[in-house]
Order: sequence, then C-alpha cells, then structure tokens
Amino acid sequence: MTVNGEPRLTCGTFLTEYGEGPVRIEPLKGFPVIRDLVVDIDGFLAKLSSVRPWLIRQGEEPPLTAEYAQTPEQLEAYKQYSMCINCLLCYSACPVYVLDPDFLGPAAIALAQRYNLDSRDMGDRFDVLSQDDAVWGVHVRRRVHEGLPEARGPGGGDPALQTDGGAALGAALEQEMKAGEEVPRPSTGPGATGCGSPAAAATRCSCCAS
Repeated sequence: MTVNGEPRLTCGTFLTEYGEGPVRIEPLKGFPVIRDLVVDIDGFLAKLSSVRPWLIRQGEEPPLTAEYAQTPEQLEAYKQYSMCINCLLCYSACPVYVLDPDFLGPAAIALAQRYNLDSRDMGDRFDVLSQDDAVWGVHVRRRVHEGLPEARGPGGGDPALQTDGGAALGAALEQEMKAGEEVPRPSTGPGATGCGSPAAAATRCSCCAS
C-alpha cells in the first residue's frame, strides 16, 4: 500500500516509524483502484506470464517430470532473482511504469533473467526483453528500491545489486552480445537514439538505462 505517499510493505511497517502521525494509507499508485485499497493487478500478472516464467526444455513440454540437478554455483547464479514476492512495490515506485502502463516493469524483467540464468533452461526470452516497452524503456535506476522490503527484491540487501531490474537487464544484454547476436533496437523511445549500440545499454548509459 501507499503510506504517507510512499509505497510500503504494510505487513512489515510499524506505526512507531511515523512518530505521532498522522499516517495516511492509500492504494498503490499506478494501478486501477477497484475499491478502497484494492487495486487491479491483472495487467501485472499478464506481464509476468509474457516472459514465460517456467523451464523451457528443447523437445519437452510442460509440466516437466524429469529431475535436473544443479551445483550450488549454478543455483547461486539466479537465486537472488527468484526472491521476488510480487508485492508490486517496485511497480508503484517506478516512474517509467506510472507514466507508461505498457512498460514490462522491473519484476517481470528480473523474472525473465531468473530463467535466462538457470542452467536447466534452454529458452530464449530476448524477444520479449528487447521490445520498446521492456529493457529499452528503462531510463531510471535504483528508484524503486527505496521502498522495497530488505532482501526481497532482485538486489536483496546488497546496494550494489539494487538496480530495480537494471542489473537484470544489463546482464541480459551482455549475455545476448556474448552469444554474438545483435539485440533489436526500438524505432522510438528512450533507447532509439544516443546509445549507438547494445553495448552502451548493457553498461547502463544515460539515455536508456542509467
């Protein structure tokens, strides 16, 4: 919910943090209000589904029944991206999403990267991530983590990783370039001009991922 103008995880927010008050409780910003504090999250759920958040195996159809072992190192590669609890705080705090509801958003970008980094996965989600309203729409970093619950978002409690999906999109673009493939650039939007190359976006240049 929104507490005194800021998105907060209210189940973990104490009134003592606000002294003598007053305390104003409102629904999350950026979402259609159904009633009182209840917001419509159908659009958010559709964004999560769009990144195909399941293991994709060549020649195999879900549900997968085989067991695919992983080393601790392989698990560590994507573990932090799987810690999201879908609290929606990052979307409410994201200035890009508030202005453009079609923006894929930090949670969905991080979820896609969670599977991109999974050693068991054989899929390719760059067709979704490289759209105008996905990674190329990111031009503000770190803003959403000001209200995120500690150790729950893609960056957890590590300030070096808290980039509201920025770390996920940078790693995704770098991974694509290592594969020797160009990342499609949009014809319009923040990433259309100024960067010059996907490499610039991967290093979070000022016009599309800074």
